[in-house]
Amino acid sequence: MTANDPAKKGESPESPNSDSESLDLAGDLDLEAQLNLDGSELEGNEKYPAPAHRPATLAPDDPENPKNWSFVKRATVNSVLCVWVLTLTYASTAYVSSLPDLIRHYNMSKEAFAFGAAFAPNAASLLIFRFFIGFFGAAAINNVPASIGDYTTLRERGQYSILYALMAFGGPSLGPLASAFIQHDAGYHWNFRVMAIFCTVMSILVAFVPETHGPTLLKWKNKKQGKAPPPLKFGKVMTVFRIAIARPMIYLFTEPVVMLISIYLSTLYGILYGFFEAFGVVYMEVRGFKTTSYGLTYIGLGLGFFFACFLMFTYGQNQYIKSAEAAKAKGVPTAPEARLILAYLGAILSPISLFIFAWTAPFPHVHWIAPVIAQFLFACSMLLIFTGFIPYLIDCYQMTAASALAAGMCSRALVGSVFPLFTIQMYHTLTVQGATSLLAGIACLLAPIPFVFRVYGARMRERSKHAAA
Repeated sequence: MTANDPAKKGESPESPNSDSESLDLAGDLDLEAQLNLDGSELEGNEKYPAPAHRPATLAPDDPENPKNWSFVKRATVNSVLCVWVLTLTYASTAYVSSLPDLIRHYNMSKEAFAFGAAFAPNAASLLIFRFFIGFFGAAAINNVPASIGDYTTLRERGQYSILYALMAFGGPSLGPLASAFIQHDAGYHWNFRVMAIFCTVMSILVAFVPETHGPTLLKWKNKKQGKAPPPLKFGKVMTVFRIAIARPMIYLFTEPVVMLISIYLSTLYGILYGFFEAFGVVYMEVRGFKTTSYGLTYIGLGLGFFFACFLMFTYGQNQYIKSAEAAKAKGVPTAPEARLILAYLGAILSPISLFIFAWTAPFPHVHWIAPVIAQFLFACSMLLIFTGFIPYLIDCYQMTAASALAAGMCSRALVGSVFPLFTIQMYHTLTVQGATSLLAGIACLLAPIPFVFRVYGARMRERSKHAAA
């Protein structure tokens, strides 16, 4: 390699084809190298293949590489992005305390409201605004994990992902807790105004977050040096957008790793949102709690999420470092399954916690702390599973991780929106014991999935057409 080789001037030496940078559009982690350079598409199911090479990116020792940013800068960027995620997850449940007033005001059923939140003069506007919350908020849920991969090393990724997982799952428990007091003191309009203020502030902060995508940063760097690639033709732009839309669905239905993880996380996500509906039945209808007291029961969930983060940050991270050092001593890459060490515990805890809730919550003579402990255990199990499988997907698919994550996000959003449509009716028909036991049974059936990856994960990745690890 000569001194004038581009790789010496900022490109990664891993990039055999620097022309792939011309395909970088919006900074998506996996839109590079998906097309032939003449703009033609590949045939058959290889039409949207995984990249045959890593796209041109910044060299590992380049000061502009996000992995070389100072700890303070990376921690600040990570905090802003993760709190951005919190705005969406908080808004997804903050309306719960206002639900009775909204249903009376707009004269609509709980099922109708489940599709749609706020500042609306009528029910139609309410549903439209709810749609836009999810539509625009999806960018945070899907893109933040990929961004974390941009500015962290393999060893650091688990630690930085913990905050993302806490915001993704902590938001739904914070929403009802905070909104219960806002609703009680100021009414439902101010409940939604607080959400709007929160979202506005975070949108302003996110606008100042620097770009983290290596290939995009390299393209900007080359442009400053007068080496910008020729502009993309419209046809190629549209092809890249088609890939961005099609690839997550292809992964979801053709990649066993993505399919199995999506089924598992989506079902647990649905159970979580169905669980939220059960709290109203248990604490307000059966136990007669007031709105503010009912909101306080979500503290159990919040503490569970924080305890799971503590476990991940201490024991989980230490175990991963040991696995990485052992793999390095053998001269082999660290297996993605090393991320799942605490997901095994989570898989066992989730059905146990649901059974505890089922057979303590609906009985007024049983102290309220018993179902709250069950909520604590369930929240802990959810986060242990989530913080294991999200980095696992990133490690498996690397440069196409955004597509794998998008596939899972779509399935989670779909299931999470469907569960509340029938949960209240299910709890009234089957009783709290029966309905929650049914959810626990489903969790039992899914509990072996992390152990399946422990035994067969490497074999599944070897047979995959897209997995990089």
